[in-house]
Amino acid sequence: MVDSPKSLLDALGAKIRLLIVRCDTLQEEKSRLKQQVEEYEQTISLLKAQQETLQIQYQRLKMAKALSGDDEDIKASKAKFNKLVREIDKCISLLNE
Repeated sequence: MVDSPKSLLDALGAKIRLLIVRCDTLQEEKSRLKQQVEEYEQTISLLKAQQETLQIQYQRLKMAKALSGDDEDIKASKAKFNKLVREIDKCISLLNE
């Protein structure tokens, strides 16, 4: 059974219209996805900046806490330091023998 040229032409025209609709839909989706990627990139940049700010604040807080230390921390640090000095003195005396 041979289809007439007109019916073949009509079928081809319908398929072309369908392809055009699909192409338009895909282009719209592509545009939407590109915009979404840009939004995500902006969010990532913002979050990175916030993370850097928080990291700096954390370092400052750590430094402030170390400098403000309570009496027990200071006593413990002095004791460790004195112990190290004594050990160094022992090493020096052994080297001098």
